[in-house]
Amino acid sequence: MNEDGTSLLDVIDKTISPMGSRMLRRWILFPLKDVKPIEERQNVVDFLFRKPEIKELLENQLGQIGDLERIISKVAVGRVSPREVVQLKVALKAIEPIKKDLHRER
Repeated sequence: MNEDGTSLLDVIDKTISPMGSRMLRRWILFPLKDVKPIEERQNVVDFLFRKPEIKELLENQLGQIGDLERIISKVAVGRVSPREVVQLKVALKAIEPIKKDLHRER
């Protein structure tokens, strides 16, 4: 963190969802050490650069998914509200186009 309170995470976090922000934070705090998973991440980045339409679909759909991790954890402990159940339905529907397009690209 520098003098004005800005951290590396603040500068590079361009994630679309709270889940993405948490994942990026984990990746910064716990960097990979093994080459294979690093190369797998690089392959995903390369894929998204070569397929901008898939990247755009992911960005659009992830915006609709919201904080799925939080909702699922609330469901698991039985503290989910009706509004969150509706959010869960929207999130699950938003995942479907991602699955279809990624399976098509295999």
